[in-house]
Amino acid sequence: MPNRSSDLFASSQEGDRIAVLYDYIEGREPEVDSDIEAIGKQTGQLHNLMQEYRGSPIAHAKPFFIDRYIDLLNRKGFDKTKIRMLSEYGDALWKTAANLPRGFCHGDYHAGNMLRTADGRYVLFDFDAAADAFPVFDVMLICDSTDYFRFDVSGYEKTQRMVERFCTGYTQQRQISDAELLAIYDLIAINHYQLQATIIECLGLDSVGHAFLDQQFHWLMRWREVCVQRGR
Repeated sequence: MPNRSSDLFASSQEGDRIAVLYDYIEGREPEVDSDIEAIGKQTGQLHNLMQEYRGSPIAHAKPFFIDRYIDLLNRKGFDKTKIRMLSEYGDALWKTAANLPRGFCHGDYHAGNMLRTADGRYVLFDFDAAADAFPVFDVMLICDSTDYFRFDVSGYEKTQRMVERFCTGYTQQRQISDAELLAIYDLIAINHYQLQATIIECLGLDSVGHAFLDQQFHWLMRWREVCVQRGR
């Protein structure tokens, strides 16, 4: 929303902060379970629309998605054997991700960053994580039905069902390959690496203890086992 000077943003008096003013939108946070097909359709529209974008968003690759976390674990003094195991798992995950189609990725694509208006539109916001990465990463984020903190094997099947429903809407707008669909389960693990790193970078090394890092280590190792058992 332009200000009185017709600018879309304004610099503050406190350094390099930026303030952005948005129009007020009447709506509610969508219920993913009931809205997932419609969200899928609009996600397809978003990804199609952003193919026409001619800007130069930051490109995210393995240093962002995997290596940041490994580096932070080393700086934190986490168990070296577990770091090695996470590094090896990260390398294996990236072999899948490296060959995925690239393009616009919102990067923080969950219901908390959407509003459903009375006319059924889904308004998206919080684009600070947007990047040139993998469009299917957005699919993973909105369909991920696992518990980030407490591992539950049922999260795999719940996610699988959510992806199937999402795609009934998404594929009305654009295609998604079998390779992308299979990669969703590896991308769930990759998201743990990148989100852990982002949290620690924002809040500092002292924001997480070894107990929490150990919990995440065991979550990822158990997820790897489940994916192997399911033939992923």
